[in-house]
Amino acid sequence: MTLQLRKFASRDLDALFSWFQSEREVLQWAGAALSWPLSKREFKALIKPHQGPEPIREVWVVMSGPDLLGHFQIGLNRPLPT
Repeated sequence: MTLQLRKFASRDLDALFSWFQSEREVLQWAGAALSWPLSKREFKALIKPHQGPEPIREVWVVMSGPDLLGHFQIGLNRPLPT
């Protein structure tokens, strides 16, 4: 099996949302950051600060062919203004 990493895209939402069947599962995965039932609008708002010229995090997916197998975020360290 060959795995590929790529930046998260809106087209990944349906596959990502298919992983969750209950509020309990979402709470375990995302904490209080998302509500049930999952909403594309809410998720896009959650990751919006991580897009643009100076993101706080990068959002990635793990793919095997056309299948989304994983999702992760990497926190970015930025120099503090002095």
